[in-house]
Amino acid sequence: MGIFRNPLQGIERFVRHPIDEITHPFGHSNKLQHFKRNVGDVGILGAETALAIETGGGSLALETAGTFGKKMGREWAKNAVKTTAIDLGVRSAKYGVRKAKRTVGRLAKKIPSDFRGYSKKVQDNSARSGGNRRKAQIPDDAKRVYESRYFEVYRDSKGEKYLWGKPTLGPKSFRKAPASFVREWGENLLRLNPRYRKSDPLYKDMAKVKAKYGKMDHISGYSRGGAAALYQPASKSKSSRIFGPYVPYRGIGDHRARRSQKFDPVHVGARAVTKFSRPYRLSKYRF
Repeated sequence: MGIFRNPLQGIERFVRHPIDEITHPFGHSNKLQHFKRNVGDVGILGAETALAIETGGGSLALETAGTFGKKMGREWAKNAVKTTAIDLGVRSAKYGVRKAKRTVGRLAKKIPSDFRGYSKKVQDNSARSGGNRRKAQIPDDAKRVYESRYFEVYRDSKGEKYLWGKPTLGPKSFRKAPASFVREWGENLLRLNPRYRKSDPLYKDMAKVKAKYGKMDHISGYSRGGAAALYQPASKSKSSRIFGPYVPYRGIGDHRARRSQKFDPVHVGARAVTKFSRPYRLSKYRF
């Protein structure tokens, strides 16, 4: 009889194919098999019944009925277990697919926003954080007027402006913003590729800062943030403090590359890459 959303549909099928619906309540996989089973069941049942009537053997008739009942029971149980298992498997698979889609959908919304935008929850590379204070030397009374993934701009009570080039996020930041951490280190690798140079978002952001704030009085930066040296020549700045710069092209101009107080092999290597890389003119951004 099968499983139907409309109970009347099952009754109608039972009236048209009573033998098949009794012996195979969960249906067949295709129409040909359905037809074969119908013909076979009718033939076997008819032959056994005719034999019982001709011989007049009541015991034989009972035996035939018992045999048929056992066969029907085995067939019903077999189809019931098979169909139920398949149904449960299909339902479980569909549930798993729906759950996976919801999970992917949430990640698809969260990760791109973290990659495209700027998450202010990570301040490890700010000029006000840890050892960066000593490198930046920005007065305590200076207020931050601009912040992005790559730069910060401060203005003190005298009106002097300070540009801080942020270093790449360190390993401690991975737990706070894993997507931002992966993106920034991925960008560092891409900067070794000449094709990436004209589309580097760091220099696009620098052009934005320059258009909005103009000349800077003090420039400082660390690691990737050493690219702040390209904002303007050191001769036009009152002070310049660039530590362990990682600027794989165009260098840092007339700014002096400083070393950190403690030995740092990563930024020793970064200074070497900056020093010996071939300069590249980023005329697109007009620094």
